[in-house]
Amino acid sequence: MRNDALSLVLLGSVALASGCGGSSCPSSEVVSVTATGFSLHYFCLSDPGAVTFDNADTVSHTIQTSASASCTQLNLPPMAAGGNSGPVPFTSAESCSYVDAGHPGDPAFIGTVVVGSPPGGASH
Repeated sequence: MRNDALSLVLLGSVALASGCGGSSCPSSEVVSVTATGFSLHYFCLSDPGAVTFDNADTVSHTIQTSASASCTQLNLPPMAAGGNSGPVPFTSAESCSYVDAGHPGDPAFIGTVVVGSPPGGASH
């Protein structure tokens, strides 16, 4: 499982570096949560920026920051089926990992948002 999660983060890094196109990160993103996982696993936001989690599943989901992250704004209350988190603000450059508390260790339910420039100083 650890290797799967690491592979997912590395894949996300490659996708972000090679597939973003534009010259900057967007100020907002929406991450859909489905029965099979998150729609976005690795993305960047401008500083300041915001992400909204949209529960597209038929059961509730709870988004939490990973144990090692200091990004407490990602410790969200449970989202009912069909609900959303509303905008979750980021006001400083940081890298924040998030998980679905109901699916610990499942790579499909692990993600990272990088606020400000993506890793390596490249633009989004």
